[in-house]
Amino acid sequence: MGDTRQWQVYVPVTGEDLNYYVVRSCCAEWAEQDSYQVWDEKDANPHFMETVHPHVDSYSHNFSELDRKNSNWGDDVKANYVGVTHYEVKMGKGRQMNAALKEMSAVAKDNNWPYSWSWSYPVGGSYTVNLVVPFENYADMAPLDENFYEFVSKTLKSEKKADKLFESFTGSFSSANYSIYQWRKDLSMDSKKE
Repeated sequence: MGDTRQWQVYVPVTGEDLNYYVVRSCCAEWAEQDSYQVWDEKDANPHFMETVHPHVDSYSHNFSELDRKNSNWGDDVKANYVGVTHYEVKMGKGRQMNAALKEMSAVAKDNNWPYSWSWSYPVGGSYTVNLVVPFENYADMAPLDENFYEFVSKTLKSEKKADKLFESFTGSFSSANYSIYQWRKDLSMDSKKE
């Protein structure tokens, strides 16, 4: 129907509720939302309401801001699965969280941590941060020979400094929750524009 966005579909493979889909598109500027909403209401929404809506129990809709500066996600990343950690930030701890997140990301980027990750901030609701890590397959999810804490300790040449950094980061959250999602290629749009 002339959709200008490429939508990708994910399903949860962990947790208690496995009966939902995450439909995601990246990355649009805020100003594009106005024209997209006009197209959606005129062309796509009537078709969606007729063909999809009768089969759906509930919906939610979210926007997120990607933190490209502190993320490391190249074009060649194979993400058949993604591990998503959802952090709830404690009231008054936003600055502490941001400083620790930036420092950890800088240590990883400046010292060639060989893995990919992406930080994002949901728009609306409680103050949260998401960390997304891609996996090509389940084998990629096995524990690393050197975990990130060990890498940071070695890089900073001090477990004490690493402990302080990690305590600053984890001390800024009231909770964390981890889920794994599988990319459904069969339900997603081709990411190549023709």
